[in-house]
Amino acid sequence: MGYHLRKIYEKISSYRLSRSLIAALIMATSIFLLGGGIYDIFMNPPIILPVGGARFLPFIPYDINSQLLVG
Repeated sequence: MGYHLRKIYEKISSYRLSRSLIAALIMATSIFLLGGGIYDIFMNPPIILPVGGARFLPFIPYDINSQLLVG
């Protein structure tokens, strides 16, 4: 088991990505972070709220009438 893990580790550690792929990954990561991606993941409000029975109240965040939800 140890021999196989060592060979897999050697293959992974010796593998090199192309420069264009690394540049594209860095650009995608920076756009995600600067665009507020972490905030969107953690603070994304629910879109559909259960009201009771078989009814659901659609909630569109950042809309002008989102202060009052009437179901």
